[in-house]
Amino acid sequence: MPIPKEILAVARPKNTVVHAYGKNKDHYSVVSRVGCKYQDGRRVPINGVTVGHIINLTFIPIESNNVSQSEPDIKDWANIKLCDEVFKDIKNELLKVFSSSDVDKIYCISILRVCYHKIKDYELQGAYKRSFLSELYPDVILSKNIVSAFLNSRV
Repeated sequence: MPIPKEILAVARPKNTVVHAYGKNKDHYSVVSRVGCKYQDGRRVPINGVTVGHIINLTFIPIESNNVSQSEPDIKDWANIKLCDEVFKDIKNELLKVFSSSDVDKIYCISILRVCYHKIKDYELQGAYKRSFLSELYPDVILSKNIVSAFLNSRV
């Protein structure tokens, strides 16, 4: 069932889409659009987090709904710590070739790819923040643009 035109006409942030939900599809959430990916030769949009809801023909941001977007309370620990214990000796070898900030990026990307199979470049930053890796190696930036530029510069 399509979303009514009066709901779509409500002012909301740019790069967002409206999704209907609920038993009767009569509740509307506003979701950020974070990018696109190619799948079977066509562009498929990638949706991000819910940034608000449309209630009584008004956009209500998520902050006023008392929903917290803070750092996670519990981080994924066991598989990250195991990989770090097994692979940390390789860092000394990498330091012979790369700078220490590059070594941290390479090492964190490698651990995330071992622990989370088929992880995409644009998912690395989120996985890094949700895992214990962010505690072991703080301040490593793994955003999709940084990772893409970094990996392309190393080819």
